[in-house]
Amino acid sequence: MEVSLNRKAFTLIELLVVIAIIAILAAILFPVFAQAKVAAKATSSLSNNKELALGSIMYAGDYDDHALPSDLWAGGYPIWFGVTGSDFSPWSYTMQPYLKSNSIDQDPLQNNLGAVPAGWASSWWYGYQAQFGYNYTVWSPSPCCSIPTPVQPVGLTTVARVADVPLFTEAVGSTGTIWYGPGGPLTQESIEPVSCTFVVGAPLCFTSWGLNGRLWSFGGQYTDPANGGGTGGVSFRKNYNSTFPVGGMTTTTFGDGHAKLMSPGGLSLGTNYNGSINASAIQILNPAIYQWTPN
Repeated sequence: MEVSLNRKAFTLIELLVVIAIIAILAAILFPVFAQAKVAAKATSSLSNNKELALGSIMYAGDYDDHALPSDLWAGGYPIWFGVTGSDFSPWSYTMQPYLKSNSIDQDPLQNNLGAVPAGWASSWWYGYQAQFGYNYTVWSPSPCCSIPTPVQPVGLTTVARVADVPLFTEAVGSTGTIWYGPGGPLTQESIEPVSCTFVVGAPLCFTSWGLNGRLWSFGGQYTDPANGGGTGGVSFRKNYNSTFPVGGMTTTTFGDGHAKLMSPGGLSLGTNYNGSINASAIQILNPAIYQWTPN
């Protein structure tokens, strides 16, 4: 008896067509997956920023409704400047008892801080290493310039448009500066207004928005907008675009605790900032919608 075996195999052309189709689908889907990953990180970043805002409001509730101080001095803190009374706690370290987590002040859109260096307690390292910045100019202004720097946290009820004033945004990840104490890089941990012209009494404030704006820090100056150069320390990490006008979005919380993504144009409402203007030429054109003043 004769048995007929009918074996049908794929031809080389068919295999090549299938491979080509898979390659095309991969090329289409991989960018979608990357965008989904960035969106997920941005959501987590927004959540962390929201937790910071709620923590600062809890702090104010324990301190007679006064805002979180940008720095506390001479309290036996682990880091110091090398002179008597210069040990300090940045806002991120002060807030640790309210956050109950070492990771909330880290930004998922920023690189990981890595392992805790030798000589540092983990609570110190993460407490002094925030990847979000505090709008100290409004909430905790500092006269310029001395060490220790006296800070003057404002009463929350003294800020007229509390829901419009930025509280925290994404900010510089690390200055690379070596401080006294255990040593190691520390963050700038602050953001600055688009224009300092509203400031009364010349508190500590630098003109650092604009094409030639430079974020000053103890390690030098930042020129890259990803690190807040030209944008007052505000880092626009989501869909970041390094060209001017600065592209991207930053997670932002406001004085009443609500959070949302903001663009450079959204945070500079009421001014003539456009990313291509020099810092010295930036002016407040409409104070009614300018968001960086307490009134």
